[in-house]
Amino acid sequence: MSERVKRMLERWCGGRKEGWVFPSPRSQSGHLTTIAKGFQAARERSGLDKKLVPYSARHTYGTYAMEKSRNAFAVAKSMGHVDLKSMEPYQHQELEPLRQIIDQRNQRKKFGQVFGQVLENVNN
Repeated sequence: MSERVKRMLERWCGGRKEGWVFPSPRSQSGHLTTIAKGFQAARERSGLDKKLVPYSARHTYGTYAMEKSRNAFAVAKSMGHVDLKSMEPYQHQELEPLRQIIDQRNQRKKFGQVFGQVLENVNN
């Protein structure tokens, strides 16, 4: 969690330093109700789409943190995951960034030119 969010939560929870992320007891269904109800009320006041749920922020955080840090272990720990397999929804595995990274490396090392010449010699 960012320092900004941490400060907001500390203010919102009267300066309490821990146990404030999910301070309410669980409902009979096992779901946290006070956060969901507060979020729903804020969403309605803001005129936001009903598809926006508290999980949306968690997914955005996981996706952004994975994309920028490329550190699945740290992101998993920050999200409370114990299994790296649970990080798959946040990875959005796209090949284009890998191509760009390899192309940049090859340009710096001139590897692409040398490898291309080797392939030409093999094919001729």
